[in-house]
Amino acid sequence: MEIHLNAAKWAVYLALPIMLIGTLFFISAMRSNDFWGGVMGGIIAAQIYILGFPLVGLFWRFISPYIKRGLAEEEDWWHLPITNILFLIQWLIWSQLIALIIRLF
Repeated sequence: MEIHLNAAKWAVYLALPIMLIGTLFFISAMRSNDFWGGVMGGIIAAQIYILGFPLVGLFWRFISPYIKRGLAEEEDWWHLPITNILFLIQWLIWSQLIALIIRLF
């Protein structure tokens, strides 16, 4: 099966701004001095990253029992890059699936 380059290019173009917004909300939630500001930033970021389901959702689902608590502020250095990489990969998978379906019909 060949990779549809135009679909992959559009997936990257569409996913990068969404990833940037989600990352900014996560960082602002982690760095917020206000409790409710942090909670709302985290909720908004999680809702944005749901667009990367199922890969991002599976990562969050399996990492939580492993560390037995919520993610701490010091864990941004590994959590956010993995989440962003999985988000981009999921969008690339979706783009190829959509291109394959269009090609079949």
